Amino acid sequence: MSAVSLIERQQVKWNKLTSLLPKPTEALPRLNNLLKLCAISSYLKTGESIHAHLIVKDLLSRPEDAWQINSLINFYAKRGEAHRARKLFDSMPERNVVSWCTLMKGYQDSGSDSEVLKLFKSMLLSGEPQPNEFVATVVIKSCSSSMRIKEGKQCHGCFLKHGLTSHDYVRNTLLYMYSSCSGTREAIRLLLDDLPRCDLLAFNSALSGYLEHGGALGEALEVLRKMAVEEDLVWDEVTCMSSLKLCSSFRDLNMARQIHSRMVRLGFHCGDVNSLRRHALSKHRLEHVPHGCLLPEQVLRGGSESVCKDGK
Repeated sequence: MSAVSLIERQQVKWNKLTSLLPKPTEALPRLNNLLKLCAISSYLKTGESIHAHLIVKDLLSRPEDAWQINSLINFYAKRGEAHRARKLFDSMPERNVVSWCTLMKGYQDSGSDSEVLKLFKSMLLSGEPQPNEFVATVVIKSCSSSMRIKEGKQCHGCFLKHGLTSHDYVRNTLLYMYSSCSGTREAIRLLLDDLPRCDLLAFNSALSGYLEHGGALGEALEVLRKMAVEEDLVWDEVTCMSSLKLCSSFRDLNMARQIHSRMVRLGFHCGDVNSLRRHALSKHRLEHVPHGCLLPEQVLRGGSESVCKDGK
């Protein structure tokens, strides 16, 4: 394709998007939606034009303009320009919890976990607004990905005081953080004991975190055993993949056969089952190192003998 053709195509996209800009008398939601579109696409120039449009129309200087400023912060953060997002944030006449959370998420996506924690500290010191469950999730994930378990425990206490740990995604993020860091077995046990009996996402979070930690295979097995004996807990693809990964780590062919059987009974497609099973068993087809860690036979025993044959 020639350079002229590429320029013409870019011009068409430019004209199409700029034609969507609202007239001065129209409401602002369309602009916010356009900025969201620009944030997840390659329309950087259009997003900057919308920013200029808002400046010209004096729509970024009042407290009630927080929503469009938040959209701009989101736009620049997703484009990897955290410094421009921060400049907008600092210039806001009044910030709401979305403003804080959006910038934190931008820092987190760019790998700047330390900036997330600094911003969260500033938020607490400012006194307003109070953190919500979305802020909690971002902050805990940053503690987890940067292995800052000490700060994570402090944040856990803070969110506990604000009554945020009752939210499923906050609790599951805490489980993942503690299970992916060493020396936190008691905290995980308390969280798991307080779970609803059929909270699959929470169990998956703990199982995945233990497996990623590498040195906590015994704890991962304990979580899997709890999941196996829970009658109302229906495993999903994440559970099955994590379970087979655990089998591979233990080099236990018998346990992998049991999980394979359970997957077939759960109705997974043959291709899915075979690919997951091969991942776990391919390295250990000729070597079986028993660890005495088989799951409850009455729970995982399959209904088809053909399923439990050697992985052929």
